[in-house]
Amino acid sequence: MAFEVLIVGLVPEKPGKTMAAIGIAAGLKKVGFNIVACKPLSIENWYLNYSATIEGINVGKPVSMDVIRFIEALDIEEPYELLNPVSNVTAPLNPEAFLEARSPTSFFTYRYDIFRQIFLSRISLPLRENKIYNMGLLNTSVLNRNFVYVPREILYGLTKRLDNLEKIPSIQAFSNTISLNAAKSIEASIHVLSKKYSIVIIEGYSDDAWPLHPNASIDIVVAVSPGKLLLYDAKKYRLAISLRSHLIPKPKSISLSDIFSLLNPMHVINFPPIPPNALPENIAEKMDEILGLLTRKIEEKTLS
Repeated sequence: MAFEVLIVGLVPEKPGKTMAAIGIAAGLKKVGFNIVACKPLSIENWYLNYSATIEGINVGKPVSMDVIRFIEALDIEEPYELLNPVSNVTAPLNPEAFLEARSPTSFFTYRYDIFRQIFLSRISLPLRENKIYNMGLLNTSVLNRNFVYVPREILYGLTKRLDNLEKIPSIQAFSNTISLNAAKSIEASIHVLSKKYSIVIIEGYSDDAWPLHPNASIDIVVAVSPGKLLLYDAKKYRLAISLRSHLIPKPKSISLSDIFSLLNPMHVINFPPIPPNALPENIAEKMDEILGLLTRKIEEKTLS
């Protein structure tokens, strides 16, 4: 099986996970490893991430901007859905609808609840013979009341090539349906990738500590904070999540802040600032230390 590297964010505010993933993948690819990078779970705002929206309309289903970057930077020849099996799309809240409903303060309540902003979710499941089943979920609770701003052409463009589109009438049911199907989808996609590649780089979402199936196993964890990379032993990291999991009410996910006090990194490495348009090989050149450590870990697993 493949050597799997989980890259997570120590903080939710764009710590640099995608840049770190590209640099690590490019560096390991340069020395001959067969490598792929993926993002099992993504949340994109169709308005703020309009480049991803345009590409999603081109292919007829939601896609992740980070996965687009992976494909372009690393020359990956895999379908979007395999690299990003769970893709959620949010929309700007519509203040006019809240005013018309005479509930202006609810605008801010919705702003801090991500499931009141997600209007569409794509959950993809790889099947036999390289086929992928793409299920779409519509959050009709927010769409029917116009609480989110989604033009008809955007909604049609992002759903026109889904295999199935299910309308979910309540926010709670929408959240539960995603939770029920996401883990299986992610597990199946990672399994396919781990059979095709010797190294799988897995980027998490925001500061979510475990964007994988509950029973998944990985080889090493890289936590990214602006300016620093923290390497964690995978078994100890997984243990920390297990110790905290019974204290976190569902469906809330475990974040790095929940387990940070239980962890002691094996290494802390400087992560210099990188221009947004830097070439993958130039990013890799600034990551020699972590590439050396990962190469040794990969060799140890190969020899064991």
